[in-house]
Amino acid sequence: MIENLLSWLAPHRCVGCRAEGSPLCSVCFDNLSEQPWNRCILCYLPCGSGALCRDCQAKGPLDMAWAAGGYGGELKRLVKSLKFERARQAALSLAELLDWLLPELPTTTAVVFVPTANSRRRQRGYDQSELIARALAGRRGWPCRQMLERSDGSRQMGSGRRQRLARAKTLFKTAGPAPSGAPILLVDDVATTGASLGAAAKVLKAAGASQVMAAVCAVSGAGRVKM
Repeated sequence: MIENLLSWLAPHRCVGCRAEGSPLCSVCFDNLSEQPWNRCILCYLPCGSGALCRDCQAKGPLDMAWAAGGYGGELKRLVKSLKFERARQAALSLAELLDWLLPELPTTTAVVFVPTANSRRRQRGYDQSELIARALAGRRGWPCRQMLERSDGSRQMGSGRRQRLARAKTLFKTAGPAPSGAPILLVDDVATTGASLGAAAKVLKAAGASQVMAAVCAVSGAGRVKM
């Protein structure tokens, strides 16, 4: 209710051209959608398609991955408006970008969000990855499930690469068994090292998931590691 009132008093402006009405106008959406990410989110090497190279696909827990773009420009401003400016409508624009990016996937696909730290969720009043995941699931007609929980209250933001990789190993635990036979699509706002995605995928597969894919809104930084 508060956000609806604020959007009426001070309407959203496009993060790209500042046009009034939406966090991302149709013109800027088209510009972003024409520049999909084409590097592996784990090792950062160029990929022919998607955001997971064949080597990381063969060796790691993730089976497929896609990313809307690099963490910069309009995409960075869109993510930051959702995370730090309480612009919840930005989640709808990010979900639309992911929906445009993703290929046709099985109708049985279950969407699972990578949970943010509990302290951040309390501070914002919501989990930004959950908002994006539920909006994407709604667009595709898929169920969205809360299958992951943080195993502690730590957060990754501001941590160095080595710290992120060390923490990721015990970062998540399952909140329930994986749906039998259903592929899982992990959704996150920003991937930095890919460690959180890899750790989440491992936990989900240990819980019974046969296939785990990932869709991220933005890829930040050049430091990557093979899981």
